[in-house]
Amino acid sequence: MKLRELIAETELAAARGSEEVEVISIANDSKQVVGGSLFIAIKGIAQDGHDFLPQAVARGASSLVVEDASRVPADFSGAVMVVADGRAALNRLAGRFFGDPGRKLFCVGVTGTDGKTTVTHMAEAVLAAVGIPTAVIGTVDHHFGARRWPGDTTPPPLLMQARLAEFLGLGARAVALEATSQGLSQARVNGVPFDVAVFTNLTRDHLDSHRTLDGYFEAKQRLFTEALATSPKRDRFAIINIDTPFGSRLRVPSRATKWTYGRVGSGADLEVETLGTSLAGSVFRLRAWGKEAELRLPMLGAFNGENALAAIAVGVAAGGDFFAAVEALGRFSGVPGRVQRVVHAGEKTVFIDYAHSPDAFEKVLGTVRAALQRERSGGRLLTLFGCGGDRDRGKRPLMLESALRHSDRVIITTDNPRSEDPEAIAAEMLTGATSAADRARVSVELDRVRAIHQALEATTDADVVMLLGKGHEDYQLVGNERRAHSDYDVAAAKLAVRG
Repeated sequence: MKLRELIAETELAAARGSEEVEVISIANDSKQVVGGSLFIAIKGIAQDGHDFLPQAVARGASSLVVEDASRVPADFSGAVMVVADGRAALNRLAGRFFGDPGRKLFCVGVTGTDGKTTVTHMAEAVLAAVGIPTAVIGTVDHHFGARRWPGDTTPPPLLMQARLAEFLGLGARAVALEATSQGLSQARVNGVPFDVAVFTNLTRDHLDSHRTLDGYFEAKQRLFTEALATSPKRDRFAIINIDTPFGSRLRVPSRATKWTYGRVGSGADLEVETLGTSLAGSVFRLRAWGKEAELRLPMLGAFNGENALAAIAVGVAAGGDFFAAVEALGRFSGVPGRVQRVVHAGEKTVFIDYAHSPDAFEKVLGTVRAALQRERSGGRLLTLFGCGGDRDRGKRPLMLESALRHSDRVIITTDNPRSEDPEAIAAEMLTGATSAADRARVSVELDRVRAIHQALEATTDADVVMLLGKGHEDYQLVGNERRAHSDYDVAAAKLAVRG
């Protein structure tokens, strides 16, 4: 398309050069530039895109968007546009280049420490049930119907807009996407015209990036104060869990309809009461908009009742019926890697889960422990997990403390050590075992496959084994290598899985 067509309906204009040049692609990485590309120079934290303007020009860029016009090579004769914020320009132009697909989709953004993946998958089920085919962008993968693409939890603007356009072309009429704190900090979703923003909770995580819990919260807040606030959609909704203190602190755009959700007695607009939970699933009583219904989920945990409320609210925001949404979730089969039972021919109970924060450990292990004590006299809980390398080191002992609080035995192993020494990571984790009795319940096996085998060999059919941290992931990040590994596959093979 012509540059003038691309920048129509935006505030952009060429400071020099002709707007009649052809733009065949947009790039903010000089390595992706080809003849006819529009290159956008962004001043990032680690790199300044202006440093790569000579390479972009040499590779054939036809037009440039810059924050600093003095950095443009003197011999460049194409169009130059000067902006105050390169990231904002990238978001706007990426949307324009792909035909603003989000304006034709019902767009749902979900942020929070835990629950993002579950809520997006539940929302997919609810929206489909009320006649709105829905795509998902998240941690597990990107998918629409049977089509799957590798997961990039909150993809950068160019991939985000390309994927939205692809979904739209395949017949999607809605998209539910996970908005991570990193993605929000980098304004990756600011070009998505949201109809709904959901806040699930906030607990300690990612302090390696955000330094403080307040900094982490402010990153999450941007889904509402930036992305939702600037959305061109006429009707906008903010759906907020107020069982977490941060929910009441969340600032919501004045034009958005705000619905709160939480446990019964919280004073929320939508409330959930846990009627029962077992190793086989959970039963909830839901109350919202003067209506009441019972929901049975084949999923562990009271927290999934809250996740269900968020998804139901998404469905109602889209014009769906409360009871139809509840009925849809009654058929929901769960999410890969989220308290997922390993299916096999024997009786041993093994779950895998993506939990990788102290609060997530408290929720999932506390739930499993309580169910185990009710259902199996003498049954023990064995928990296996590791902590990621090059990530928040302060949570490592806290995660072991939580594991020990709920488990009879703990096995420490690896979980994406990246550039760190696995032994050093384990040593920091072990500081969470503060007594001799606790230390006696902990063992270390840094080969994760061997560790899983040990966990299965050390337990009986009355026990429960929790393999935490990896969830749906099918790899280990060791140094610069991405090595194939699946907790589910390893456990299933050891237990002689049935198909």
